[in-house]
Parts: sequence; C-alpha cells; structure tokens
Amino acid sequence: MQNGSSNPGLFGARVKRVEDPRYIKGLAHYIDDLNFPGQVFASFVRSMYPHATITRISTDPVYEAEGVKLAWSSQDIVEKSGPIQSSIKGGFKPTDYPLLAQGKVRFVGEPVGVVVTETRYQATDAAGLFEVDYAPLDPVTDAVEAVTPGSNQAILHDGLDNNILFQAAMETPGIDQAFQEAHYVLKDRFKTGRVTGVPIENRGCIAIFDPGTEDLTLYTSTQIPHLVRTGLADILHYPENKIRVIAPDVGGGFGLKAHLFPEEAVVCLLAMQLKRPVKWIETRSENLSASTHSRGQTIDIEMAFNADGTIRGLRTQIVVDVGAYSVYPWSAALEPAQTARLLTGPYKIEQYAYKTYGVATNKCPTGPYRGVSRPSANLAIERALNMAALHLGLDQAEIRRRNLVKKEEFPYKNVVGLKFDPGSYIESLDQALEMVDYASFPQRQAEARAKGRYIGLGISCYNEMTAQGSESYRSRGMEAMSGYEPSTVRVDPSGKVIVMVGVSPHGQGHETTFAQVVASELQLPLSDVKVVHSDTGISPYGMGTFSSRSAVIAGGACIEAAGKIREKAKKIAGHLLEATAEDIVLENDRYHVKGVSSPSLTLRDISRTAHLAAYKLPPEMEPGLEATGYFASPPATFSNATHIVQVEVDASSGDVQILDYVVVEDCGKMINPMVVDGQIQGGVAQGIGEALMEALEYDQHGQLLTGTLMDYALPTSHDIPNIRIAHIETPSPWTKGGMKGMGEGGTISPGAAIANAVTDALTPFGLEFNEIPITPHLVFNRLQSGLNKKEN
Repeated sequence: MQNGSSNPGLFGARVKRVEDPRYIKGLAHYIDDLNFPGQVFASFVRSMYPHATITRISTDPVYEAEGVKLAWSSQDIVEKSGPIQSSIKGGFKPTDYPLLAQGKVRFVGEPVGVVVTETRYQATDAAGLFEVDYAPLDPVTDAVEAVTPGSNQAILHDGLDNNILFQAAMETPGIDQAFQEAHYVLKDRFKTGRVTGVPIENRGCIAIFDPGTEDLTLYTSTQIPHLVRTGLADILHYPENKIRVIAPDVGGGFGLKAHLFPEEAVVCLLAMQLKRPVKWIETRSENLSASTHSRGQTIDIEMAFNADGTIRGLRTQIVVDVGAYSVYPWSAALEPAQTARLLTGPYKIEQYAYKTYGVATNKCPTGPYRGVSRPSANLAIERALNMAALHLGLDQAEIRRRNLVKKEEFPYKNVVGLKFDPGSYIESLDQALEMVDYASFPQRQAEARAKGRYIGLGISCYNEMTAQGSESYRSRGMEAMSGYEPSTVRVDPSGKVIVMVGVSPHGQGHETTFAQVVASELQLPLSDVKVVHSDTGISPYGMGTFSSRSAVIAGGACIEAAGKIREKAKKIAGHLLEATAEDIVLENDRYHVKGVSSPSLTLRDISRTAHLAAYKLPPEMEPGLEATGYFASPPATFSNATHIVQVEVDASSGDVQILDYVVVEDCGKMINPMVVDGQIQGGVAQGIGEALMEALEYDQHGQLLTGTLMDYALPTSHDIPNIRIAHIETPSPWTKGGMKGMGEGGTISPGAAIANAVTDALTPFGLEFNEIPITPHLVFNRLQSGLNKKEN
C-alpha cells in the first residue's frame, strides 16, 4: 500500500462485511420500505405499440375513478421540463428522449401518461382508463439491415441516416498487407442476445417537495445520485442547490440503475405540482420492457494468422441494436464504441480495422449492464481463436499463449492506444490450466465419448478496462463525465471516524472496504470507522458506482484524505509532545516520538484537542480534524483473468450441464479477498445466465415476447456450479494502494468459455456455437440438423 503507514491486518484481510447484518435481519431500507405522511402513488400508462403516431389522448375518463389526484399526458408537462438528452462528440447524432411520449411512441412500454391516486391499487386501475388512439407505423426491429445497402427502413428520429445513432471507424496503415501475407484468414459472424440486469429490487422513487423552502428531495434506487441530481436540474430547469437525491439501500443495479430515467423526472414534477410526496414502484413487467436492455450485438470478423497461430491482423464490423433512444448520461454510443476499442482484448494485434454502428430500433433503449460490451467482444475474439486453432492444428491454450501480452512487455500500448498496466496474462492462463488438469482432459474426453457422453472444455482469457479516468472518457467523446472521486474523512472528538464518499454502492461492500482502507491508514479498529454515502446533501460530489471504479478511484481518495488526517495528527502530536512532526511515528494507534514509546497520544487525544482545546494547536493551524482527498484515475487500469469451464451436453435433449468452473483473477492488490470472491461468483452467475438462457426476444412486429420471468429465464442455484477461484496479485503502479477494478470481470468470459466448451463437446457432430444464449432448444435443433445432413 502506498502513501502512508498501514495496518496489514486490515488491508487485504478477509473481513466479513459490516453492512450484511442489516440485510440478513431484514433491517435494510429499500425504496418501497420508505413512506411519508400524505404520500400518494403514481402509475404510468405505457404504449402497447412499438411504433405509432398518437392521434388522440384524453385524461377525462381517468378523473372519474376513485382517489385520482392528477392525470397527465405529455402536453401537461411540455412547458414544465425538457427532454432527456445525452451527447458525445464524434459520430453521434443526439435525439430527445421525452419524459412522456410526444406525438409518437417508439417502443412497447414507453411512458405515454401518468396518474396519481391515494393508493397504489387505485393508480393501477385508473391508468387503464386513459384513452389513447394510435396510428401504427412500420416497426424497425433489425439493426443489421440498417447498414445493409438498399435498406428502406422507417426512420425513427428526424435527421437520422438509416437509423444510425452512432458510427465510428478506424484502420491502421498496414492492415491490407497483413491480410495479404497471412497464412490463414478466418471469417465468421458472432452474436450476443439482448439481455437486461434484472435486479431483485425493481426501479422506484419517492419525490418530496417542501413548499416552504422550495426544496425538492428525491429518494431513488440509483447508482449515480449526484449525476441524477445534475440531470434533474437540467431538464426540470430547477436550481441544483435546491435538489437533494438520496439512494437508500439499493437491491441490485448492475448498470441498469446508472441512468436518469423519465419516470424519476416525472415523479418530481408531480410532487412539485401536488405539494405531496409521490411514490412510484416499478413492476417486473415494466422492468423487463421499459428500463434498459443491453448487448444485442452482431460482430463480423476477419482475422489473419501466421502458420504458427500468431495474429497478423483483425477486421471487424460491429452492429449494436441500441433501441429507441439514447440514455443519460451514456448515450447510444456506449456499446458500439467500447466493443470496437476493446475487441482485441489481452492479445498483441498490431493491425486493426473496424467499423462500428449503434442503430436505433423500436425496442427498449440500451444502457450499461455488467461487463458493458466486453462479453460480446470476448465471445467474438475467443471463439475466433478456437476456430483458428482447430484449422491450424494447434491446441486452444497454445494459440492464446502465443498471442497474449507477456509480463516483460508491460506497460503495453495496444493498437487503439490503450495502455495496459502490469498484469499476469500468461501466468493466469497457466495456473487455470493446472487447476483443471488440462493435460489429462483429452483422455477423459475420449473415455466419456466411448460411453456416449459428450464433454467439452472451453477457455476464455480477458483483460478488463476498469476505473476509467477523464482521458478515457474524452477519447470516447464524453465531455460531461470525469474520472475522479472525492472522499472526506472526519474525526470526531471521541476519535471515531466518518468517511464520506461520492460513490454509491448497491452490493459492492463499500461500507466495509473503505473502512478497511481508512482504518489501515490511521491504524484504527474497523469498528471505529463509519462510511457514509449516497446522499447528495451530505456526500461530496462524485460520479457514482459503475465501470469497476470504486475501489481504485474512491479507495484512492480515501487513502489521500486519511493520509492528510494522519499528517495533521502528527503535527498536533509533535506540538503537544514538544517535538517536530517528522519525529512523530504512528504505531499501534498511538502517536509518539520515534524511539520513545511514552508519552504517547491516541487519535482521540489529538482530536479532542483539535475540537475542544484548539488554543493548544500550533499557531496558524485551523481547528478540527477533517480532510478531503481526491483521486483522479489514470486513463484506466486493467485487471485480467482466465476462465476455464468443463461441460457435458445431453445429445438427446440439448441440455448443457456445467461440470467445473475455474477462475484465476488478477485485480492487483485486494482490499478484501472475500468481497472480491463474491464479486467474481456473482458475475460468473450472471454470465452463465447470459450464455445459456437469458434472452429478451422481440417478434418481427416489435412486440416483446419475454415480458415476464416465466419467459425470461434466469439461472437458479441448480444452474450455477461451485466456482473455484484463485488469485494472482500484480499491483498497478498507477493507483494508490496498487488496486485495480474487478466488479464486472466475472461476467465477461462465461459466454465465450461456455461456447468454446459446448463446441468442443460436440466436435463429433461438426457443430459450432458462435452465438449466445446456447439454449437446449438451439443445441437440440442443431444436433438434429447435423444428424439429418449426415443421414442424407
């Protein structure tokens, strides 16, 4: 750990999470647990059409229902607010995302109206009384068609060319030569299905307006309270210093709650109009149809290889179905831009060309979901490597070893200019191979096949760009996003510590890990440190929790702030002990003169002086014991890992059973390995769901076919194996404490690893699986098709 003394017993320790008891005992406070005097309830009217003109809308019948306080359509709020807007520079065409549909609806589930009643049940009933007439328009459901010559799709937004919201391209000078000189060129298409985060707690919010102070308070289940406040101030045209956003306990987010949603803004307007608290809780069907989706990528690859399997060059076209609107603050460029930048992964690829598109369709808008673009990129590159290995007669592990960045090559600048801090790319691969006894697998596979069993092994390697700094956001054209975080550390007169951070957890364990960091810096018991977060009225302004950034950036800020406290405490101790600050050491929670253990002072002694006896402080020193530290991330840090999975495929049903799952992870120095393991396990579970079952399916008419959890399959404990985890710690020289982010990593590789394993298992049938999810239905139909071809 850098920049100050530390307590090795806490930093890096497997400490149980201090926040867990309240969750386990049912004492947490989620949005729906909160209720306020005079509270009323909102329910939204949503479009049943994917694409239509609104020819008439009437709220008159709604007011005949019991308990109705207010019923609005877009015409009632158009002068009270603006639309949600997001914008980036370069290749992006901004569009308005109306709070309530204005003149036209663009996806099934888009809010058209809202009603407020005395009870939630009254609101649900009254919403059904809205009279809305639609004139249906042709829906746009195929993103790939938009970039196909001769496309004549309906246009969703004025000014769009073929519904393309974002496009970018790059080509290195030697790409053509690399392909001309290649021994082998692989060409294929890879697809990832459309998915969503499905947090246990749906979205929800409560807005309270104080007519006396004219203060607006929004309680909302969000990952980004400060950015929500700024966005609300912009679209409500209301002073930001009169808006307070509070995220209580959040029951899962996974990126889905890292947005400003139309519903949040509308609920605020309703509270300001009625002067009463207004509550809205999302239903599960609303969550599946109208929150945000993710993935939905089609990646066409051409990959050039030498005879020994080294990669000469890579060409790709990436098409991402981004849905009907751009989300705030990320925009529709998020997935297409990141997939293009991250497709090369941990491999040395010197020649690269891409064209990437974000295409508007009549589907729910897309936004970040755990892994953001990397599961799609990883599927494409890892499947391509296995296919090339098979053609070239190479082992799937060996082709990776020949192309991974080596330890002595760090720091490594890749073909798109991303700079990798030191990692263990080959070392993690080798350790994972050892853990699965890779050398013996061919024999085990042959023995199983002899018995009519089809087992397979799949490998996936990745590096995860985490803790992105301002430079990274600027390179993507995002000028309204920064890569810093603050932390304020305050010592009260009793010597206890409050740590205030701008990030906002939703399961990451921040109350434990940041307390570990500060307690280590100040050599205090963990119980002496309390972490406060998620309240814009208290916490310093921060970007929030997303993109595997909190441990690195907010943790770095905690180290910075705690270091300032420690240095001030040394100055006060030196003054009181008649020594210089340089002569003071901190040992076992006591400040004393170096080499002389007595007399000594505790942090409590020093803090009481700083607060209650400030006249004893050194001249010109300010009273109190409080400091704020900022840490701005480097362009990014890069964790890395190898996932290896073994599966068995039932050829009679198409069912895929996971027999073993191994992860070797390197995220630099770990603050709490127990928390890291939990993040990996949860991420892998979500990745398995994405690989084998989860899919948001729309028909050709733009209707969502998987709008309930009866249709949108989620993994259960039956589907998730025991995940065996090992760690390598390669500290980052670019961060305080040597940490790297890792919260999304577990989700990145399961799709590719499982696709490789299923393909390996079914090699006797000559089948390839280049798309996910790999459902039993898909496997069974492929097997039947393959058998029929053999018979014919």
